[in-house]
Amino acid sequence: MTEGSPCTACALVRAFASLGFDDSEPVQSTFSPIDLPSTFGHYRVERKIAGGGGMGMVYEATDTRLGRSVALKMLRQVFFATELDRVRFQKEAEFTSLLDHPYIAPVYHVGEVDGQPYFAMKVIEGGNLADHLAEKSLPTREAVALMIKVASAVHHAHQRGILHRDLKPANILLDEEGEPRLTDFGLATLQGVDARLTRTQAVAGTPEYMSPEQAAGHREAISTSTDVWSLGVVLYQMLTGQMPYQGESSVAVLRQVEDVEPIQPRTIKSTVGRDLETLCLRCLEKDPDARLSSADELAEELERWQRGEPIMARPVNGWERLVKWCRRHPYRAAALSAFLFVIVAGASGITWQWRRATHNEQLTQTSAEIEKRTAYSATLAQALAARENHEFGIARRLLDGIDPDLRDFDWRLLKRFVVETKSISSSSAVTKLQSLSA
Repeated sequence: MTEGSPCTACALVRAFASLGFDDSEPVQSTFSPIDLPSTFGHYRVERKIAGGGGMGMVYEATDTRLGRSVALKMLRQVFFATELDRVRFQKEAEFTSLLDHPYIAPVYHVGEVDGQPYFAMKVIEGGNLADHLAEKSLPTREAVALMIKVASAVHHAHQRGILHRDLKPANILLDEEGEPRLTDFGLATLQGVDARLTRTQAVAGTPEYMSPEQAAGHREAISTSTDVWSLGVVLYQMLTGQMPYQGESSVAVLRQVEDVEPIQPRTIKSTVGRDLETLCLRCLEKDPDARLSSADELAEELERWQRGEPIMARPVNGWERLVKWCRRHPYRAAALSAFLFVIVAGASGITWQWRRATHNEQLTQTSAEIEKRTAYSATLAQALAARENHEFGIARRLLDGIDPDLRDFDWRLLKRFVVETKSISSSSAVTKLQSLSA
C-alpha cells in the first residue's frame, strides 16, 4: 500500500462509527505497513523481519536519503493503539537512542509519519539467540563469552537508569560474526520513575525469565537486580540446555519462580562446573539483596572464570536454602516446626523412659549383686567359724555351696585352710592311736 491510500483499518473504524460505536482514539493515519513493498516517509519498506516485541513490528527498509538498509520498527496496530501504547513505544525509542554500546543495537533515527511512530535501527542479519539455542546447545566457553558481553550491555543501560525488564534470548540478536546485540526495550523503564507506565502492567515480561518481584507484581521492588535475575536465567539456559523453571502454563511457571528453588545446573550437565553453578544460582536468588550486586559483577566473575581464577561469589549451602525456604513459606515452616517439635518431644520422652527403666534395672541388678555378696561374706564367716570349731565337714559343705561365680581369693584361702587343717587333725589322731596301741 502506498502512502496516502486508504487502509482497511480506517474503513473498519468508519464502519464502527456509522453503527454508533464511538472510538476514543481518532484516526491519525492512512498508512498501513501491511502490503509490501511500500513507501514510508523516506524509507522503502522491503520485507517484514521476525520479532519486534509485543508492541512493535520490524521491517527491513532502505533509507532512500542515505542509501543504507535499516531495521524499521513501527507500532503494531497503530489505528487501535491507546495513548499509553504510543507513550510506551516512544519511551522505547528514547531509551534505545540514549544507549551507545557495542553490544546494543544502535538507533539511527526516531520519527513519525502520518501518525505512525517509528525508529530506524541497524539491521542484524544473524537471527536471535533463541533460534540458535533451539538448534543446538552452546559450548560452555562460548556461552560464558556471550554472557559477558550481554551483561556489560545491560550494565551500560543500568548506569543510565534504564531497566530492560524483558531480557531473554529472543531479545539478544546475533550478527553474522556471532556478536550479540541487545534489543527490544519495549518494557524498559527508568528506575524509580514511569509509575504510570508500570501500574497498568504490573506483571510485565516473559514468565520464564521474570524475577519473583515481577511475578508477584511488586513494582516498587523492581530494580537492577530484576535484570540480574533474567541474565541468570539466560546463563542457566545456555549452560544446561534447560530452563530453570518450566510449567504447563504461565501461572504454573510464575508459581515456581516465586516458591521453588531451581535444580542445580551440575545435576543436569556435569560439565558446568561448581563456579558457574554458583554464579547461576546467585543470580537466581529469590531475595534481590542476595543476588549478585550488578550485571557488571556477573561479567567480572565470568571473566575471572575465563582466566582460570577463583570467583568471589560464595556458593549457596544447605542451611541457607532451608532458611530461604522458611522465609518464603512461613506458615508451612511453622507447621513443619510444630510437627518436628512433636516428633522430638515424643522421641525425648521415649528416651527418658527408656533411660529410667534402664537405671531402675541397673539398681535392681546392683541390689541383687549386693545381696549375693552379703550372703557370700556371711557364708564364708560361717565356714570359718565351723573350721575354728573343728567342724570341717560343715565348713566344707558351706564352701562348696557357694556360687562358683562368687568364689574369690578369700574362698580359695579358707578352702585350703579347711582341707589342710583336716589333714593335720587326721594325722594327729592316727599318731595318738598308734601311741596308745603301743
